[in-house]
Amino acid sequence: MALANAAHEAAAPLHGRWGYGMISSADISPLYLEFTNALTEVLAENSVGPARRGRLARARAAVKKHPNYSEHEYFLAVETAFKQWEAIQNAGR
Repeated sequence: MALANAAHEAAAPLHGRWGYGMISSADISPLYLEFTNALTEVLAENSVGPARRGRLARARAAVKKHPNYSEHEYFLAVETAFKQWEAIQNAGR
């Protein structure tokens, strides 16, 4: 439970920027969120399995192909994933 709370707290800025509101075809927010969650999962579980990496690869490809893709927002998603992973690591101590 502590791990889930730590990850949720680390993601708080992410949810403000990439909310869960009405999703239009041009809305990239859910794609960034899926990418961030997939990357966090891979980092947290030190996954080497193709299923986990496949989720990350699909999420990354969807973000990169989107017409509203932004390198800045992509880097923010990566940074958020690492912050979530760090919170998980610190909660485990």
